[in-house]
Amino acid sequence: MKSKKNVNIEIERNQQFVEFYETQLEKIYQFVFYKTNRKKEVAEDITSEVFLKAYRSFQGNWHITLTAAWIYRICNNHIIDYYRTFKNKTSESLDEEFVLELEEVGIAGPKEEFEKKDIVQRVLEILKFLTPIQKEVIILKYINDYSNNEIAEVLGITSGAVRVRVFEALKKMKSYITKEK
Repeated sequence: MKSKKNVNIEIERNQQFVEFYETQLEKIYQFVFYKTNRKKEVAEDITSEVFLKAYRSFQGNWHITLTAAWIYRICNNHIIDYYRTFKNKTSESLDEEFVLELEEVGIAGPKEEFEKKDIVQRVLEILKFLTPIQKEVIILKYINDYSNNEIAEVLGITSGAVRVRVFEALKKMKSYITKEK
């Protein structure tokens, strides 16, 4: 039988996890969404699996501290497993599904629809030229609005290394856009 003190500690830890979940859910979902080529169902599944695994780890280990870096490590590992399992999927079919999802949310009219599709297609095309780590820092920085220090913590590198990787990614993107013109 558990003592009242242990029950209170478990309740407190559960509440900590709920608060952590509420602050991190959207960020993790966006990260997974972009890392899985904008496939909504896959992103939802992976996000829920990541938080379930995180919850189980947190409950089973009293030494774990709830941090963004910790949940992103779990998330990254899960995404790697996903790609190992589903290597044969092409990004072109996923990109088409992404455009269809944009239409479903109500793009308002043919001109706006064309412009949105054009922008999405251009960004997708440019991102294909980046290395996986460059894509990751761009997503974390510009989609999830993480600071260089937060990205460094997530990736386990220095903030200086993050600055360099962001710079290199932006330079590569700019180079691609310049060639295109």
